[in-house]
Amino acid sequence: MPKNNYTIFHTKKSYEDISHAFYLTILDRLDIGPSVQVNIHSKPEQVIPHARLRHLLQCNAAMSALLPGMSNRIALGDQENIPFSITSSALVVLSPVLLEDSEAAAAIARWAIEASFIRSAVPHVRTSHLCYLLKHGAKLIAMLPSRSRKLVEEILPPAFLEENKKCIERPDHELLQWQASLVDGAVVDEYSQSSVGFGELETPLEMLLISGGDSRLCLDKTTSKNVYGVPPRPRPEAIHFSSSTASAISDYGFFYCDLFRRDLLAAYINDDFSVEQLRKKVSDAIGSEILVLLNLGPEDADIAITPSGTDTELLAVLVSRSGARKRPLCNILIAPEESGQGVLLAGSGCYFDDNSRANVPITKGVPVWPEGPIPLHKIQIRDENALPRSMSDIDADFLKTASIAIDNGYHVLVHLLLASKTGLSAPSLSAIELLVTRMPGRVDVVVDACQMRTPFRELGGLVRKGWMVQISGSKFLTGPPFSGALVVPASMQQRATAVGEALVQAPGIGHASDWTCRWSSHMPVSGSSSAGFGPLFRWLPALLEARLLSSLSNNFRREAFYRFRTALTQFISQSKFIKIVETGGIYPEDDTDALSRLTITSFQVLGLQNDGSLLPLNAASCRKLFEYLNKDVSDEILLPDEATKILARQEAHLGQPVTLSKADGQITALRMVIGARFFNILGKVDQGSFEAALVSEISDAKRAIKKIELLAAYWPCFEKKENPS
Repeated sequence: MPKNNYTIFHTKKSYEDISHAFYLTILDRLDIGPSVQVNIHSKPEQVIPHARLRHLLQCNAAMSALLPGMSNRIALGDQENIPFSITSSALVVLSPVLLEDSEAAAAIARWAIEASFIRSAVPHVRTSHLCYLLKHGAKLIAMLPSRSRKLVEEILPPAFLEENKKCIERPDHELLQWQASLVDGAVVDEYSQSSVGFGELETPLEMLLISGGDSRLCLDKTTSKNVYGVPPRPRPEAIHFSSSTASAISDYGFFYCDLFRRDLLAAYINDDFSVEQLRKKVSDAIGSEILVLLNLGPEDADIAITPSGTDTELLAVLVSRSGARKRPLCNILIAPEESGQGVLLAGSGCYFDDNSRANVPITKGVPVWPEGPIPLHKIQIRDENALPRSMSDIDADFLKTASIAIDNGYHVLVHLLLASKTGLSAPSLSAIELLVTRMPGRVDVVVDACQMRTPFRELGGLVRKGWMVQISGSKFLTGPPFSGALVVPASMQQRATAVGEALVQAPGIGHASDWTCRWSSHMPVSGSSSAGFGPLFRWLPALLEARLLSSLSNNFRREAFYRFRTALTQFISQSKFIKIVETGGIYPEDDTDALSRLTITSFQVLGLQNDGSLLPLNAASCRKLFEYLNKDVSDEILLPDEATKILARQEAHLGQPVTLSKADGQITALRMVIGARFFNILGKVDQGSFEAALVSEISDAKRAIKKIELLAAYWPCFEKKENPS
């Protein structure tokens, strides 16, 4: 472990300056300007001088994230300012009726800020803009919890509250006049019965962040979280070490996403772009930034944006299938159980979900292409005791399996797995290079780097070898769930026409505008569906995290990494309820693969049994523990004291359980994982505050472990709740 003697912090620029420069780079790629001026160094007390109102709005995580840099000023108004008003000087005035409820106040404040934005973005606020504001406000209110929604509904016009959605989609003159009365200078023109839609960009950011994906993004109506326990907003109240699975969006990521939404909306309104044109420009801009991240240029590779890492597997199959020269395709996967739940289906050329990003009917498990499922072969990276196999044994199995498939007439798609769910990588680069050299023209290589725990430049080097690379912004990069991209080497461009033809046969797996221009010009433009903005917006915070991470010196990252890991492993080693899962030995500090292996700490949880013994929790129990860990359980069981109740209330989000096969059964492990945001949290503070920030991160990790121990110690009580009989 390095000595505690680093002297170079990271950069003379502040994180605010780096973030804003990155954002302006994105706008420059789009050839659009910012719609409003932001002061990235403004303070919340400047935006909201009234102390009680400021505190109230800061209690809402989404609203708190939007305050830094806000150009608006927010004031507390009189009783008649219901629910808000925008003055001639663009001051946002909120009704004091809202002072009792932070959720309600935040929803109305965001509605008012949107109205102020529209007022500044267009010469005159007309009917079409008022229709938009009514819809935007209705969607913000619909997201409120019932108590807060009831408060808001008491102060809104009855026409606004009617359940018939046509009242908002096509509002009458009276409702339009009411909305206009809230915004100084707004007028209802003669087209009062028309409603102009602005597409996805008119929705609140939370809805945009979960659009354009599969069922994994759907929110539970009770918790407002997806199946992995993540809401589409910042979540400062929880402990986060979950970047092998999914992460809540950062506060600064949320801020720039919402700023981006409004800048795109202004460009759509004022610059005569169609939604499709604007979406294509954004796709190209995000693709260009991904190339920069991997140290690649447009001459080296092309990018296809996808809703998730699993979707990149289907596209890799599509590209390889298109280069098979009429040979059948065989796919060789490396430990798919440690890659992702849908990888087996996607790798066989089948739909892995019942929901399509394009809203076309699909069925999970059904082959995408007419010729049926693609044969699969799996290479295991763990032995019968769930311990890591030697690389030489893995390589031998890999080469034998691939050679047999080629001898049987198949074109072969082989995988290099860089960082599994538990941090393992296989096969070796030399084994893959040997196969490609022996069998020229018969092998395509795709690198599964979706965890993004490999140095980014090294991934670019693999693309230059002629290999496809699958990446994701929602794992190590800690962007919101889910986002993916397939990086396709320039040497495969001749396959574009065949890929386009295959897309015609495969509804729901992609859209022409997802691909860079050299590919999209060969692809059909679907008349039945259009690509959405969701995956692109989910990439923006991930790329921002990557830009911030790049400002940190290697010495800084190494110092933070080893001090955190040493403290964590020492603490876990003292626990009787936790058993570390082997990751393949101890690696030297200069090992370039250390990040992929050591940032994921996998462990079994031993639950107390009724007879007093401790036994490893099975897959179902681990899943329940994962859910209990991520919520307040202080009222679920009888606890001895207030300190224990405080621990039980703490929400902690870790990597979801992963089940590993053994000769005599299975073991299921949870994972404590650090990602880019861990380093960025430490890098954001000045050098004098580094120690405080690192100690705080270590404390969070320890409290998450302590809550696991609490759950394990009371496991018979929780098990009884699950099985009351």
